Amino acid sequence: MGRDHRWFLLALLLAFAVLLSPVSGWTAEPTGIVLGKRVQLVVTPYKLQRASGQLFAKLAVTNRTKQPIYGPLSILITATRPAGLFLADATGTNAAGQSFLTVDLPASGLAPRKRIANISLRFASGGSKKLKATYLVYGRLTPNRAPIAKAGAERPPFFVGDPVALDGAGSTDADGDALSYHWSLIKPPASGASLQ
Repeated sequence: MGRDHRWFLLALLLAFAVLLSPVSGWTAEPTGIVLGKRVQLVVTPYKLQRASGQLFAKLAVTNRTKQPIYGPLSILITATRPAGLFLADATGTNAAGQSFLTVDLPASGLAPRKRIANISLRFASGGSKKLKATYLVYGRLTPNRAPIAKAGAERPPFFVGDPVALDGAGSTDADGDALSYHWSLIKPPASGASLQ
């Protein structure tokens, strides 16, 4: 039985480590640094879809540097006309109420002088045909590093029926990204374990 309990704890810790990775829509701010002139942005003309009242455009981002840029890229709308315009497919909204879209890149990054094209932008415009938006692109100059998951103090051995306190507050991220976590219980057959 003690072995069954250790299996449960190992499965729970592994599930925690996987779930500690940032999830789209959970973050309240874009991650990385503002890339500024390191990238070039080209936006196609906006087209109004009358049935939905939304504006559509395509965006291309080109790496203007001599080194790779690593993702995810976050495209933040910083100023708009009409005021309050937001991305209909936003990944998140920052503390200032500005919406952003996150675009994943390959692990090798966006190579120098290469571009990622056809990023779809869909704006909830309320039927307005005119749009002016300013964008900031966030990314990384080094590859993203995985967070270090800590589920709380280690105090083996655990015995069947012992309560186990789990606390993810000691987890860290070397890149300074905001972390969130979610506990789930993976029970072996006939186990009476539960989360409280």
